[in-house]
Amino acid sequence: MSNGLPPDSSAEACYHAGLAALEDWSTRQDALSLFQQAVELDPEHLDAWYELATQQRETGDYAEALVSCDRILSFDPDHSQTWACRAAARHDLQRFTEAIESYERALEGFADLPDVEVLDYSGLWSNRGSLLAHLGRPEDAIASYDEAIALLEAEDDPENDQTLGSYYGEKGNILFSLGRYEEAIDTYNQAFFLEATAQENRFKAHALLGREQELLDAYDQQLSEFSEGDNSPNPYGETPDWIWRRKGDVLMQSERYEEALAAYQKAFELNPDWHDLAVNDALGKLNYAQQDIFTLLLENYDRALENYPEKAQLWYKRALLLSTRSDRAEAALASFDRSLAVDPSDVGCWYNRALLLTNLQRLEEAVISYGRALAIDPDNDSCWHNQALLLEQLGRYEEALSSYDSLLDIDSRTKPPKAAPWVLDKKAELLRRLQRREENS
Repeated sequence: MSNGLPPDSSAEACYHAGLAALEDWSTRQDALSLFQQAVELDPEHLDAWYELATQQRETGDYAEALVSCDRILSFDPDHSQTWACRAAARHDLQRFTEAIESYERALEGFADLPDVEVLDYSGLWSNRGSLLAHLGRPEDAIASYDEAIALLEAEDDPENDQTLGSYYGEKGNILFSLGRYEEAIDTYNQAFFLEATAQENRFKAHALLGREQELLDAYDQQLSEFSEGDNSPNPYGETPDWIWRRKGDVLMQSERYEEALAAYQKAFELNPDWHDLAVNDALGKLNYAQQDIFTLLLENYDRALENYPEKAQLWYKRALLLSTRSDRAEAALASFDRSLAVDPSDVGCWYNRALLLTNLQRLEEAVISYGRALAIDPDNDSCWHNQALLLEQLGRYEEALSSYDSLLDIDSRTKPPKAAPWVLDKKAELLRRLQRREENS
């Protein structure tokens, strides 16, 4: 017997050892083996069979999970948790009609289980709803989500707000797809949290009904509850930057691009780790001159860096912006260096710094910058490629050959291996150059 158990260990000992192994991610594979040993020693150990089925399903061995589930059900046809596991495995295998049947068998007895977890119970209703929607049964899907929602509403636990929001969001999305926009909005409005698709559909539903201003007024009311410059979360976990962001999204949907830009600017000011792409989206809808766009974005980064001078990504993004202008190359290089002083492990920053140095014809420095990137990510084929080309230009043929060898090694380890005849051609050319150099020396 492996895993430190004596050879004469019982099925029960193997089962409990398996449960202990589940507590550490690094020993989960041991757990599966222990549960397998338990059922071999006692083929009627249903708890071990259930844990085995669960682990098989979680590791993607869906067919074996179904075999284990069927074994349990041959002993206990009303084992609700096994029906739930069976439903999930069939769901994963895209055997949707069979999965629905298994969900329904699971739900028949799930509420009567001792110490049932409300999230597990509501999750069954939610998964059933998701499948029913996929199978073109929207009314049944809505009813299923209503059951899931009712369970969590009755629990009234703030810890479940995110899950509850996802249920409201999925129900709202079905109503939205049916063109029942009023009902969709009412459903979305009951959630403290909505996922991205639900948020977007909520915006669209308001727009389709000409009710955008309701959303904007609601966001303004939320924002009025925060102090100026405060970005701490409210009791529902919402921060002002994301409220400004959602306000900007509504304004974008309404084609009020100047106002959207102002909202996104405010979001970025409060949280410069996010929202810069939203600013760019709004700018893309406005007919600003390129110089004006450049100036506005640079001012954004400069203001943010006054408050957050140790944010490496801000310096990096500023450097990328500056590097788009040939007359600001030195300033871009300085920004790359400030970023790397804070976070010297950023491969992308070293890489783009090397590109800028190459454009400035500072090739020796560019080679060093690629080297710093490769010290962190030795399988970065773009870095090896560019470094090899620079070494070739510098006449450092032996080092260029070594870089090309590294590139070939990376290509050989891809699945399937890449064909790189151009690298072999490059190597052959470099070897000829080396030979001529030696002959002329």
